[in-house]
Order: sequence, then C-alpha cells, then structure tokens
Amino acid sequence: MVPGTPALTKRYLPDRVLDLFGKSAADTPMPPAEPTDTFDIVSFLTRTSVVVDDGDDIGLAPEFEVGLKVAALELDSDAALLAGSADLLDVAPEQLSFVDGGLSWRVSVDDSIRGRWESRAAFITDLAAHRTLADWTDDWDAVPGSARGRTLSAIRACCDTCPVCWGEIRLGTESVSSCCREYEVVAAVCHDCDARLFETDAAAVGDA
Repeated sequence: MVPGTPALTKRYLPDRVLDLFGKSAADTPMPPAEPTDTFDIVSFLTRTSVVVDDGDDIGLAPEFEVGLKVAALELDSDAALLAGSADLLDVAPEQLSFVDGGLSWRVSVDDSIRGRWESRAAFITDLAAHRTLADWTDDWDAVPGSARGRTLSAIRACCDTCPVCWGEIRLGTESVSSCCREYEVVAAVCHDCDARLFETDAAAVGDA
C-alpha cells in the first residue's frame, strides 16, 4: 500500500465509474428500480457539487465531507447502525443481522443476505453518504434505486480520510486469492483503523 489520497480517482471516476462500481451497486441493498444505463453518476455528483476537481484530482467538496463525517460519527455505534439500516431498508430492526467476515461486512434481513461491503467502516460510510445526500440535495430522491449503490460507492472512492476514524487512506494494489484464481485489486485502506473502504479489480483500472 502507498500513502496519499486516492490518486487514481481522477483517472477512473469520470469515464469508468459505472463499470468499476458495478459490483458495489449490485451488493448495496437499495430497492429495485428502472434500468440505470442512462444515469450519469459523475454528472450527478458534479452538478450537485458533491465532488470538486482541483486540477490534480477529484475529491469531495469540503462542506459535504464535513457532513459525511458528522453522519458517520452519529452512526458509529451498534444501536445507531441498526436503526439507520432498518430505516434505509424499511424493515424492523429485529429482522436485521450483521456479519463481520474480516474482509467483508454482510447485512442480512431475515437471514437472507441483502448486501456485502468491504468493511463495517465502508458500510457506515455508505449509510452516512445516503443521509448526507438526503440533506444536501433534493435531487437524491430522484436518483433511481438501482443507481444509488454505485453513487454511494463513488463517493466512498473519493474519500481521502476515513469517515469513521478520520485516519489517512492509503491506496495501493495487492493480490487476492479466490477458489479459482489469484488476481490484483486496487484497494483503499485506512492507515489508522485498517478498514478497507473500497476495492476494485486492478485490471479494470488498467484498462481505463
């Protein structure tokens, strides 16, 4: 892992966000909606001033980042996380359960998996981003449900500090093994709490 802000953000966010965040979108528990082939996540984030381009990189607007961290702080307890998740998914809290698998964080409703994240911190960040967006712009309500997961993942990819502990995020590549193959991923990991905020296939970034 190498220190610094997600320097690859500017390279892949403008042109490849739909492809690179496709996995996260599928794993995020949002209600089904119309197809999102024509929904432009980058346009939405720039038009609503969620992200800014300083010429060297794309990052979160300072005011939005403050709101995100405040929301993450409010959600960073078992009780608050359960209540926030129940509200987002429109289910009773007793229907929800969380499983920390080390390199994954799973959310289940009635013992059926509804979503997977890279870590508890990644999940908190998505919930916090959802809450912050709802206060930030009325346009968030109009975003198709099936595009919201990718939008939240794109926001997470723009973080240069961990919204949960405020530690520095380091971006780098590492090898990951599955039952069938070994492959390289680009991963953003907090230097302080060691939480993985996001990862994506390095080959996809290389093709961007």
